[in-house]
Amino acid sequence: SPAVNNKDLVYLGATWQPEPVDPPPGDGDGGDGGDEPPAGPLHQLICVKEGVQQWAFDAGGMILGQPITDGFGNIFFGAADGKIYALDKTGQLKWEYELRVPPSTSVMFMTKGVLCVGAVGKLFLINAEGELQDEIDVSLTPLAEAIVGADGTLYVPSLDGVLHAFKGDAGGLSRKGYARFGGNYQNTGRYGGGVIPGGPQVPTGPVRDVTVRLAVNGTASAITDYEDLGGKVVIPAGTNRVEVPFIPLNDPQLEFTENVQVRIVGVDGGSFISTGAIGRDRVDFVLGDNDSQLEFANMYFDVRENVLGTNAVVTVQRTGPANRILRVDYATAAGTALEGDDFESAAGTLVFLPGELEKS
Repeated sequence: SPAVNNKDLVYLGATWQPEPVDPPPGDGDGGDGGDEPPAGPLHQLICVKEGVQQWAFDAGGMILGQPITDGFGNIFFGAADGKIYALDKTGQLKWEYELRVPPSTSVMFMTKGVLCVGAVGKLFLINAEGELQDEIDVSLTPLAEAIVGADGTLYVPSLDGVLHAFKGDAGGLSRKGYARFGGNYQNTGRYGGGVIPGGPQVPTGPVRDVTVRLAVNGTASAITDYEDLGGKVVIPAGTNRVEVPFIPLNDPQLEFTENVQVRIVGVDGGSFISTGAIGRDRVDFVLGDNDSQLEFANMYFDVRENVLGTNAVVTVQRTGPANRILRVDYATAAGTALEGDDFESAAGTLVFLPGELEKS
């Protein structure tokens, strides 16, 4: 929304795309003079007097809400780059405050010399030098339709349908030198932008469930090598993060080192930035094998009847890491030789302790 001061100056935010510049002559095959990417859009606060632009200030993001002015001609506004800007009457930057999240309300005067702006469940109070003075907790994101009454009371509706009232001592909005809507004390603005990662902690978390869809691939297999992740993770409303356990499984198979990659492929109820970078929208796991197997040392054993000292001694050996206890049951079984006539039966259990490689 445009704003006016007491000197017939109008301030408005604008986002526009400059006309592309004709490239210099080139051969068209990617050499010099070819295919420069177009310039991005400009986000400007523009000052206009009697239909003629006086100056324009380049902000780092779309102008959000309505700019305001004080009695000295200074202009204050917030932008989608998460900053609150203060300009002098000539459009020169006086200071900028790193709010680090796009504001959800217009900038307002709360008390004498103190600005107030809402974002992510809070009202931030900033002094005339661009320094944070205090924070006021609000139940959920403050909405753009906040107003300051004639007695200095700030009324702030929030996203959960609650109206909050805070008392200041500035006596409300001045009747001159201040942006007003409809001749009364109402500020207007625009909600938008979302939260930039790394900004202030959201006190109460998202207002709805967010479903993160995952793609899992690699040389390892779900269920046999690790517990299945299920393909999606739900972050409940009111929660900022959720932990997803990745649980490898022990199996009896000797295998080479395997890998698993988990990627974010979509978000329902939110958004994500596809970077392709490990630790951002994807994570890799490497599964090393710690399994071992038990097997006979030989395939055949030669023994003779009625000859002492020729009893068969069968050796079972362990292959792979000897890092855990293994047990194996054994028993003889009749073939062409008959139990009791040709051999004595034998049965039992071999126990391999960590470090033991052979048992007989």
